[in-house]
Amino acid sequence: MTEERVIWGKWNCSSCGVKGISAKPPEGEKSPRCPQCGSAREVGQNEEAYLDNARDETGKVLDAVVAETPEEVAIAKGGADWECSSCKATNRAREAACTSCGGTRSKDARELEAEPTPKKNSGATPQPQPKATPKKSSAAPIIFFLFALIVSILGYQWWGKRVNTITAKVASMKWQHVVSREAFSPTTLREWRTQLTEAAAKMPSDGRGEIAGIQNIRNCKDEHLKDERYACGVDTRCSNENVQVPDGQDCHKECKTKSNRNGSFTESCGQVCTPKYRSESRRKCEDVTKFCTRPIYAAKCDYDTYVWKPVETKKTEGSDSNNHSRLPWPDLKSGSLERITKTESYAVSIEYPFKKAIKTHLLVPKSEAEFLPYSVGQPVPIKMNNFGELTGF
Repeated sequence: MTEERVIWGKWNCSSCGVKGISAKPPEGEKSPRCPQCGSAREVGQNEEAYLDNARDETGKVLDAVVAETPEEVAIAKGGADWECSSCKATNRAREAACTSCGGTRSKDARELEAEPTPKKNSGATPQPQPKATPKKSSAAPIIFFLFALIVSILGYQWWGKRVNTITAKVASMKWQHVVSREAFSPTTLREWRTQLTEAAAKMPSDGRGEIAGIQNIRNCKDEHLKDERYACGVDTRCSNENVQVPDGQDCHKECKTKSNRNGSFTESCGQVCTPKYRSESRRKCEDVTKFCTRPIYAAKCDYDTYVWKPVETKKTEGSDSNNHSRLPWPDLKSGSLERITKTESYAVSIEYPFKKAIKTHLLVPKSEAEFLPYSVGQPVPIKMNNFGELTGF
């Protein structure tokens, strides 16, 4: 149920400075006037300022002057006051002529504009609102710091990647040649049966053209090949969860005022209710697929074949390339069903200065031709950035 009443505000006289004049019309007077100088109420007077500071916790106006007589209520609900275009005096909506100068109401007569609904305020004395002082943005120093930090990082990266040419020196060298004699020899291996297909072996000629072959497949037995995951039923999994359920309403009285734009206000008070909830624990269950693991077996068999096996290995090595047009290799001869294999490795260690220290870098030539031009103590031009990283030779 809504309770409604019409109340009168207060206004200030701009002519003589009297404040807090009630907007309630005196008996027999058509529009409110200043009791001191007789000036009529002007358009734009803000009665709401006197309502804001006189409310209880529900928003109801305290010590309000209520429009009680039918005449007052008729004036309050009769519409917005209007301003005389000649003398600027305020007149009631029902007045066809200005009560101050007698001028008729023109088409361009300005009505009192609607004012915003005031906020609740429990104070009794109106307080002037201080002017807002512009706050200095606290984000500006942070933005400047981040900008300076990014610029510094980018600048450091740019400086660090700058490349300079300096002279390094060959500190040490190593090389190794390995020669192996291998024989194409019979052997027995074991493999999954699905990977085996009978094939005759072919012996090599001059260490080439051999075929290992797959012969005499035997001793096949099932062995563990892999584990297989498969659906083997359903598991029910449950968990507790909190849910919000309705639990009645929270109700309170609330009052609102609406300006009638003539010094009066219509105040409406009623119950305002909002839903109320409580937390409740509920059991939630769901079915999920259950998975099991089972072993998978397959046949694995022995078979005869041929492989290259090392028979003899020799190596030569050194620590420099000086006085060599070529580096020596070990001498090995291959017999029937044999072959010769060769492997080579090279390393050149160079030293260069960086920040009052000596750094080392290892070069790995791919061939003898790349290794032979180096010698211990030889200067080597290198490209290095300011981070100490080598970028080229």
